[in-house]
Amino acid sequence: MLFGSQKGSFLQPQMSFISFAVLLGPYFLLLSVQVLTEMLTWHWQSPVWLVTPVIYEAYRVLQLMRALKLGAEMTSPAWIMHTVRGLVCWWVFILGVQLMRVAWFAGFSVRKHEQERAPVNG
Repeated sequence: MLFGSQKGSFLQPQMSFISFAVLLGPYFLLLSVQVLTEMLTWHWQSPVWLVTPVIYEAYRVLQLMRALKLGAEMTSPAWIMHTVRGLVCWWVFILGVQLMRVAWFAGFSVRKHEQERAPVNG
């Protein structure tokens, strides 16, 4: 998006590097930290792997909501505001999917535990 808004490119009006970094820098930083954390929890076979994305994604939605507020104060171009709104919608959807995954896994674990405790008729 930054390169697409530079002089002579197709996204108009242009957006300076500083404005872009202020609006979306924290978002990309947290995204890279989340990817690293998920890779490490998966590699270490930590039981936290299921909940880790939920925490990061909830905070990411908050970051993007702050970016919307800040973008309005900075009078950012309309295309960047629409992009941030799209990211908010996308991450709310993904957060819902992750929460359903956690609920499914919890229900699956309870059923498995109940089956293990049930007496075997034989």
